Amino acid sequence: MREIGSDEAKTHLPRLLDEVAAGESITITKHGRPVAILVPAVSARVSATAAADALRAFRQKHRLQGVRIRDLEIAVVPVELSTATGTVLAVARSHGLGAYDAAYLDLASYRELDLATLDANLSRAAAAAGVTVAT
Repeated sequence: MREIGSDEAKTHLPRLLDEVAAGESITITKHGRPVAILVPAVSARVSATAAADALRAFRQKHRLQGVRIRDLEIAVVPVELSTATGTVLAVARSHGLGAYDAAYLDLASYRELDLATLDANLSRAAAAAGVTVAT
């Protein structure tokens, strides 16, 4: 994620908004300290239909080989709410993600699992965090 100063952001806001609309996230700093993050609006992200189509295509390439979802081992990981919230917020802030994506990335990192996503920002954040993105 790119960082720019508040003066530059004020001067180039229309260009920055175009970049964000294209999927980029930008951190705005004041005196070198992050104060805001510009991220794409939900409507600028992949539509639900496109995401469902991409998941279907992914499933065609990656078969469960007869395993049913109910047969998969599901683990509940007990964690103190304040710890989880703090961790997810830290991930969100450091990578410019929303809470849901940050929680997903944090869980993948904690459990040492691959992450499946079509979101460019989440893919970049996963790479930066050392989490493999399933392709």
